[in-house]
Amino acid sequence: MQAISDWSKNLRVEVRGDDVAQHAGCVLPRMLADGLGLTAGLSAAVSRPEVVHDRGAVLRDVAVSIADGGRDISDVVVLGEQPRLLGPVASAGEAEASERVGAEEGQAARSPGDASGLDRRPG
Repeated sequence: MQAISDWSKNLRVEVRGDDVAQHAGCVLPRMLADGLGLTAGLSAAVSRPEVVHDRGAVLRDVAVSIADGGRDISDVVVLGEQPRLLGPVASAGEAEASERVGAEEGQAARSPGDASGLDRRPG
């Protein structure tokens, strides 16, 4: 298989009894997001100069965490417990900071009358 991202280029899959990795099913959606350009596209779309971490990668990791059964944004920490399998993963703090920045951007983009359909009256 061709390496499609830095974290996966040395990844090997072996069927043996020792050193079994939990959450191995997270590899495919993560590689798919990277390989299709989704992670890079998200990174370009949501980047901000004052934010140090890669928000596209954070969103990818949160999505993979949800696909793995996570129920909260902080569940991304479970993926981080598999560094040999997944490489660097967003921390819970990075995920929560990215969520806050996204919420602030969404709030700023809406005008007061657009926040809900209740403000609209037929004309």
